[in-house]
Amino acid sequence: MKKFVFFLNLNAIAIIFVLFFSTGTHADCTKDIDCKGDRVCEKGICVNPGQTESGQLHNQTNNNVQKKIIAKDDRFIAYDEGTVLDTWTNLMWAAKDNGNDINWANAKSYCENYRGAGYTDWRMPTQDELAGLYDVGKGYTPVCAVSGDTEKVHLNNLINLSCWCAWASETRGSSVAAFFDFHNSYRGLSSKSGVDALNGRAVPVRSVK
Repeated sequence: MKKFVFFLNLNAIAIIFVLFFSTGTHADCTKDIDCKGDRVCEKGICVNPGQTESGQLHNQTNNNVQKKIIAKDDRFIAYDEGTVLDTWTNLMWAAKDNGNDINWANAKSYCENYRGAGYTDWRMPTQDELAGLYDVGKGYTPVCAVSGDTEKVHLNNLINLSCWCAWASETRGSSVAAFFDFHNSYRGLSSKSGVDALNGRAVPVRSVK
């Protein structure tokens, strides 16, 4: 008899549990883009940014100022402090590049010394990471500084490139480095000292832990 009563009690608890979580009190989610407005996903529940426990993705670490989501789609989330989270790769990108022609060494230094949103672990992206942003179905046409050239770049407009090529971290020997061309999805190599001919840009990235 005791076993039977215990079995009934367990079922009653299970029924209460199901009813509680099916009332719509909490919204189920797996990532921030599943939530409406500027709410974020914390342990499967959509909450306001200030209610998160970890705070790693949603709060600035240095001054405790809460990030606010300003735009998002099925993959990317843009925050008001100038960062864009790629929810497919868990990479956080600067919302814009350095803005001018730059050689590889200076681009690497720019990325490593970037302090967007208070983070200190920014770096230069790999060629594969840059290529992962390429989306032939999306794009916009920047006007390159200095040269004035115009070519359409194919990526989400939440990340603002001021020209079509971005430097990558890979090198070959002491004088050649990789880049990615967002106009035609070209993975190339160029002289590290090249500036004007390449129209190369620095785009900081960091891995979200």
